[in-house]
Amino acid sequence: MVLGIAKETITQKSFYKGAENYIANQFPLVSKIYAGIELGEEYVPSLALVPRIDTLTRTFVSLFRRQFIIYGIILSVYTVAFFWVVKPIILMKYL
Repeated sequence: MVLGIAKETITQKSFYKGAENYIANQFPLVSKIYAGIELGEEYVPSLALVPRIDTLTRTFVSLFRRQFIIYGIILSVYTVAFFWVVKPIILMKYL
């Protein structure tokens, strides 16, 4: 999956467009549903409120970035706290 998104990203020269194309190519049902939504907007105006693939992609990418940043911060705090604070205290106590 990551390799497919990477290939699409390189060809499109944009991560968002690459992810959108990957979703459209790998999941043809999603493309058909969105085509049906676009046709149905003429008759049911509330279908215009359904978010498009590009909006969903941007939302998920921003959520992933936040989670990645939080994970990095937690890992950094753990590393500093354990290896540079707790470990020397334990070594001094038991050695």
